[in-house]
Amino acid sequence: MKSLLSGVAFFFLTLVAVADDSAWTRIDVKEGKCRIEFPGKPLDPGKLGENKSKGQQLILEVLDGKAVYMLQHNQLESQIDIKDPELVKRIFDGGQKGLQNALKGNISRADDGKFGAFPTREIEMEVASLGIYRVKFVLTPDRFYQVTAAGPKSFTSGKDVERFIESFEIEK
Repeated sequence: MKSLLSGVAFFFLTLVAVADDSAWTRIDVKEGKCRIEFPGKPLDPGKLGENKSKGQQLILEVLDGKAVYMLQHNQLESQIDIKDPELVKRIFDGGQKGLQNALKGNISRADDGKFGAFPTREIEMEVASLGIYRVKFVLTPDRFYQVTAAGPKSFTSGKDVERFIESFEIEK
């Protein structure tokens, strides 16, 4: 009887995993020269600036609006030297400070790193009205990307958020 229950439980868990996997949607963002997977179909609330090639947000609300996945890209006014550490630091510091001021949050983690050849900064911020705001900045010579998840800590530290962030790719 135990092996039958174990088999049924394994089969059910496999079906749940397959069902969850099928809900994921790969989005090729032509204007942003990138792609990412969302655990559902995100909304495009409209272009930022004059057209989508200059900037765009894709948003998917989950947990009855208590959590969100977001990808945002913005085209820079001119090409920058991403190998200039002081310039990269100023850009990331400015973005981090802007988020902190806008959301009235407290930074709990900010780590610089690399995404292939591109510099990154991963930030976790505690925000009273949201929970945890987790964002990965990626800077290329002509574009600034933000891969974001926000909501309760149990959400932002979960495997779906990890999959979302890790699925982000930039066209080569």
